[in-house]
Amino acid sequence: MDKLTNYCNELFIAENTSLYRFCKNHNLERTCIRRLLKGERLPKEDVFEEFANALTLTPQESIKLHELYQRQKLGPVRYENRIFIKDLLEYIGNGHQFHFSQSITSHYNPIAFEKKTIKIDNPLDLSYIFQQILTTEKHSVYSNISANTPFFFQSFQQSFGKRKSSVPFFHILTLLKNTEIQKDVNYNLKVLKNITSFSFQNHFHYQPFYFYGNPTNENATVSFPYYLLTSKYILFLSENCKEGLFSTDAELIQIYHQQCKKMIENAQPFIYYALDPTQMLERFHSALNTTEAPAHPLYTFDFFPCLFKVYSHDLFIPQLTDEYKHNTELIQTIDSLSKVTANFPLYEAFISYEGLLHFTKTGELGKCCSHVLNPFAPAERKLILEKVQSYCADGTYLLHILPKHYFHNSPEISLELYSDHRVSLLSMNQENLFSSFYLRENSIYDAILDYFESLLENPEVSSVEESAKIIQEMIDEYLG
Repeated sequence: MDKLTNYCNELFIAENTSLYRFCKNHNLERTCIRRLLKGERLPKEDVFEEFANALTLTPQESIKLHELYQRQKLGPVRYENRIFIKDLLEYIGNGHQFHFSQSITSHYNPIAFEKKTIKIDNPLDLSYIFQQILTTEKHSVYSNISANTPFFFQSFQQSFGKRKSSVPFFHILTLLKNTEIQKDVNYNLKVLKNITSFSFQNHFHYQPFYFYGNPTNENATVSFPYYLLTSKYILFLSENCKEGLFSTDAELIQIYHQQCKKMIENAQPFIYYALDPTQMLERFHSALNTTEAPAHPLYTFDFFPCLFKVYSHDLFIPQLTDEYKHNTELIQTIDSLSKVTANFPLYEAFISYEGLLHFTKTGELGKCCSHVLNPFAPAERKLILEKVQSYCADGTYLLHILPKHYFHNSPEISLELYSDHRVSLLSMNQENLFSSFYLRENSIYDAILDYFESLLENPEVSSVEESAKIIQEMIDEYLG
């Protein structure tokens, strides 16, 4: 409590009064405030709020004081994760992609590619070789470079963006265990954020795998802990990626190929992704429609309304665009999936105010859905929203609406948390049609579970009863 205690004392001293007089004038429990100022006990939130309201604070001081209280109340891991996950959702939903640039020019002698082994200590030369390896490889690439290394992204932006065809990139990642997460509370989430840039690129055949270790210091005694491996070359990199060893030694390359394949066999796939709506729904359906212990959602967030809750074949199939209206495989998958989702136990669902309002006004469900569904007409919108409103009113749909401007931007995403510890993410920007993936990793699952629980605790998030009223108000105003 050191930081909170010190700041509370700093603010209290500025009041220039005694504790007795301060508490008496503001009707505060003196024992609770004294324990707070001594760092002995954290008061309940309502008591702390009374204390904060009694202080003479600037807006910046109030923000800092409340942030320190929440950090102390939740602990650093939960506090940092909640902030990071909100930023992560905005990052994914706004379609952050590579901005590919030209290759870094270098006067490095291409003869180096003919030498068996050579040391490189010039960062520009290293980047040149890195790019040459990536752009010329025709089979597959293996690497254990940290996803949190800036060099990693810069080199890929300048390399894979120019390829006309994709080769598999097997990325072997090291994640922190839950017991080690205190060393870097956002480490695993940062890895997830960084690899989404690759996962949502149509022309990347990106396959990340992970195992648990200590990525921050397990290779501290190794001069070149990272490597980039192809069929002809291997490039070893220092931890800061400013030095390297380049080799064409066939025997060494073969040894590392065997090692990488064994590591992948023993590692876990980090993400499973699909870039096609039919493939996405089929994979989703197969994961849910199992005979033993079928998975079901615990929490969901959708920027736009999730229409599976009110799905009917006659209402939705006529809305399919010309490209998909004769796609029987997609239609059958949708019909089958709707039957599975209809039998889900109750779960907490969240939706953005902006996404709900956008659908009410336009009948659109995001940029990516414009390829699959035509906008719903006003009469159809009204019917859909009336169903949602009635389900909220009778308690069969636990829908909560986030407050206006909850996000700085408008992340067009879907995030779902399942009983089998699966996290599902869908990005709905037009450039990446139905870019989706799911993953199973305990620390990330636990962090997102806690984030959803924080939404339930947020008094600005609507209750189910309040959601029903908000939806009815939108119907009356825009579709009445």
